[in-house]
Amino acid sequence: MKRILSLFLSLSVAQAQSGGADKALEGKLSQRVVWSTFVREDGRVRESVAELLGKELTVDSAVQIALLNNAELQSKFESLGISQADIASAGLMRNPTISAQSRWADRGGKNANVEFFYSQDVVTWFLRPLRKKLATRAYEKVQLEVADSVLELASETKSAFYTLQAQMQLLSRLKLIVETNVSAKEFAQKQREAGNINELAWLNQQALLSQSRLDVAKTLTEIASSREKLNRQLGLWGSDIDWKIAAQLPPLPKTETNLTQVEETAVAQRTDLEIGRSQLSLAAAAVGVQGKTRLFPASIMLGLDYERESDGTQLAGPKIEVELPIFDSGRPELARKRAEFKQAQWELAARAVNVRSEAREARDGIVAARDLAEFYRDELLPQRLKILNATQLEYNGMFIGFYDLLRAKQEELDAERGYVDAWRDYWISRANLERAIGGSLTLLQKTTADHSKD
Repeated sequence: MKRILSLFLSLSVAQAQSGGADKALEGKLSQRVVWSTFVREDGRVRESVAELLGKELTVDSAVQIALLNNAELQSKFESLGISQADIASAGLMRNPTISAQSRWADRGGKNANVEFFYSQDVVTWFLRPLRKKLATRAYEKVQLEVADSVLELASETKSAFYTLQAQMQLLSRLKLIVETNVSAKEFAQKQREAGNINELAWLNQQALLSQSRLDVAKTLTEIASSREKLNRQLGLWGSDIDWKIAAQLPPLPKTETNLTQVEETAVAQRTDLEIGRSQLSLAAAAVGVQGKTRLFPASIMLGLDYERESDGTQLAGPKIEVELPIFDSGRPELARKRAEFKQAQWELAARAVNVRSEAREARDGIVAARDLAEFYRDELLPQRLKILNATQLEYNGMFIGFYDLLRAKQEELDAERGYVDAWRDYWISRANLERAIGGSLTLLQKTTADHSKD
């Protein structure tokens, strides 16, 4: 792990080119984010990914690989480069214009009439600070959008990881059931040969074994699909897809995160809300710029005009061309900017309502998922196992029929599936809650602790 950290430290140049998205993610994500430019060719990112893949993946290392290796995320980083280019372009003057013409008299003159004109639009010079201000605001918004994409990818990767782990855990249990049913079939075969059970009971035992094998086959198919989904998140192909993860979900934490501050935390740090605020600020700046400049001439061309007549006379002097805002005084565009500002206000208000609701929903979801998982683990599943064991003993002693045993096995399997699903849903709910509050639950705990001190 130390080697991986040292590799990330060596990526300082690339991180400097991350366009400030890492600043927007500060305190929200424990993993590193790198905008790969020339770094990928150097192989250092590839080396760090390979080292992570060489070990059993955890949910944290899987997220780290996704943030380093996902091509779609890297394509979103390129929008930072586009926005940076817009800032550079906003600080430049328009290119000058040079024109020339030559004319000949139809009679008399021996020399041609020659005219040269050099001009420069000076309006852009005066508007450069305003244009650069707008471009910088737009760049800040793009930074937040990229940061939001990073958090979304992290959340989706966690959900895919936990889904795969749950399926692998269920598969282990289903394989044990197959082994149990194989033994039960062999026992039933002996009972059938001894004449202790009829043909129907024997056929039902065979069908039970076939059904358990079918359950294993279905789960294997689901695992293959889930692995491929996670491969897409991680950006892996070829020999890199042979990674391994633990075939069991992590245990439920002993204590739950204090969830009293989720609404306030979400409003304070949700990146999409920051995007909305940035969009509102950008719209307000656009209204201000348009209001200040709408009566400016669309262009003011200053230049030098030189002319040589056909008789050899030379004329030179300054020239100015002004495009007057007579027919288009900028009022329609100003009205448009004002409407966009009001639209950004309403969108931010709506987003704030949704963020609060999503935070509460995610909080309630994790509480419900934990309660359900604990109920399965502590009550229902132990009861079903006891019932199954007692039923098996009763069946072996020929005190009950085969259908009673079949029902007990099916109910125990249903409880096992329900427990694994609830366990999985808890961890996915944690990922959803982190997405809903816009950062890690560790930060939420720290924030809550700080509030309690105050």
